[in-house]
Amino acid sequence: MTEPELCPDTLEVSMDWDRKAKRAATADKLNYTGMLLTCPARFVIADELPFNFGESPNYEYFNRVALQPQYRRVPRSTLKRHTQQAYYAYRGYLMEMFCTYDGCVSLTSDTWTSTFGEPFVCVTVHWIDDDWLLQKRIIYFEAMEEAHNGFNIKTCIVNCCKNFHLVDKLFSISLDNATANRKAMNFLKDDPSFKLLLGDSLMHVRCCTYILNLCVQERLDELRTLLELIRGIIRWIKEARYAKRIFKLKCEEYGLRKKVIVLDTPTRWNSTYKLLHDAIAYFDVLTNMYNESQTGWAVHYQ
Repeated sequence: MTEPELCPDTLEVSMDWDRKAKRAATADKLNYTGMLLTCPARFVIADELPFNFGESPNYEYFNRVALQPQYRRVPRSTLKRHTQQAYYAYRGYLMEMFCTYDGCVSLTSDTWTSTFGEPFVCVTVHWIDDDWLLQKRIIYFEAMEEAHNGFNIKTCIVNCCKNFHLVDKLFSISLDNATANRKAMNFLKDDPSFKLLLGDSLMHVRCCTYILNLCVQERLDELRTLLELIRGIIRWIKEARYAKRIFKLKCEEYGLRKKVIVLDTPTRWNSTYKLLHDAIAYFDVLTNMYNESQTGWAVHYQ
């Protein structure tokens, strides 16, 4: 069969269709390429992964074999750039949304010092959306240039509220009872840019968890000697190979399943409760180990 001749009208329609198809294919390719860069960026942000995650040959092999043969590795610089773009895009969205938000918001803030001695501050905003659902977003998370004093904390909160158009929408701020936070709240109450509801009676909300933790820590001081002994034994079991073997044999002797007892974080009393709960369950094993191996335990820690 010979190829049929195309009349001018048919040829023009065919060429126009080809141009549209090529433009659509190009758009699809661009959308697909953007998706290949946006999705890993969201993945890295949500799971707190390093930027070199996209360069993993194993991850590339998984995607190409199981999902999409056209997938290629994403360089760390590209992944970092798209992660930053996603951050600034959502930050801009929040600024625009709060600019027209007809309601009040509440803030929670916390400060701490890293293991390298750097002071950090974090501010979270809470609000109710149009569907009456409680929402929260971290809008400020940065290292402070100076120490955690009342004026510096107040300056960070004021700048954050001005950037997100929250100065006239602030209902309350939840902080712990640290001296610097109390001073920061006094500075905020005297700031003329804030419009406070009912004066300043609702402004400062003391963190109930912090107060509860102080109460529990005060009572736990009565168990300090016992807690230090239990923590020492658990550290000994974790760090000494022969102690791990003894712990396993003692668990078998008492008919208990070997368990990894997690050390507590002293400032989190619920983790201390978990430590005591496990220590009571393995009381006979730990007591027997301490009595029989007191010398080894003392040498390891004292």
